[in-house]
This record gives sequence, structure tokens and C-alpha cells, in this order.
Amino acid sequence: MTRKFGIFIFVIVGALTFAGTAYSQAGSSPEKLTDIRKLMNLTGAGEIGDQVVEQMMYAMRMSAPDAPAEFWDEIRQGIHPEELVELNVPIYDKYLSHEDIKAIIAFYQSPVGAKFLSVLPNIAQESYQAGGRWGNELAQGVAQKMIDKGYLDPRQLGISPAEPGSGE
Repeated sequence: MTRKFGIFIFVIVGALTFAGTAYSQAGSSPEKLTDIRKLMNLTGAGEIGDQVVEQMMYAMRMSAPDAPAEFWDEIRQGIHPEELVELNVPIYDKYLSHEDIKAIIAFYQSPVGAKFLSVLPNIAQESYQAGGRWGNELAQGVAQKMIDKGYLDPRQLGISPAEPGSGE
């Protein structure tokens, strides 16, 4: 996971969710739009687009292993990750003032902001792992309660029913 991946994963989700929605940039100064792009560059939003494309291309290749390399090269040439940044500029513009953008840039350029950027991927990765463990524990607990109450047959989960007197 790169240093910047964890920072703007939400940007990807937002872009994919709202890709079809156009936001107006009317009234925004060119300076503000430039600073939004600067902020996104500083935090690695453009690199995220590259990572998403590579992950997407890998998944597609796995789903169609018989497609020749030339096909994938042609597809890749038609995908422009920088479009992800441009899709997000109006979203930042909508929710953040120019002063907000400048303050965020200043923060990320400060020693503590730079440290935050450097450790955020680790925080994100460990948080993701902790959330996964938590979710698995919750799911197992709910499944066991469903089995105990008779709402779920353990065989549906690939579990053999306990033998009477087996101590389970």
C-alpha cells in the first residue's frame, strides 16, 4: 500500500458513486480550482487513479484470460486516471471554501501534516484489518445465535450439526 493510498480511498468511492453527476464550477475562481488540484496532487489523488486502473485491469484480465495482450493494451490506452482528479475537483469546490483549501494545503505542508500523510497508509491498513476481524467476529456471533434459535441450519454454513452428548 503506498503512502498516499489510504488518504484518498474515499475519493475513489466518491468518484465512482458520483461519476455521472455534474457539479457546477460557476463562480469558482481559477485560483481556487488550481489550489484544489494542488491539494489533490499533494495528497496523491492522481496516483490513486493509477492504482485503481491497475487493480481494475488486473481483475478484468483474470476474468478473461483468453483475451490477447493487445486487447488489454488498447483498453488501457483509452483509460485516463487523471480524469478521476477532474471528477473530484467540483466536489471539493462544492464543499470547501478557498480558505479551507489553502488551510488544508498548509497543514499537509507542515511537519505534522507531512507526518500524518506518511503514517496514514499504516493507520488505514491496520484499521481495515481490525475492522475485518471485528466484522468476522460479529458475523460468527450472529450466525451462532441464528443456529441456536433454529433460524439457520448449520449445514448451510458447512458446519456439521453437533452430535447429542458430544459436548458441543
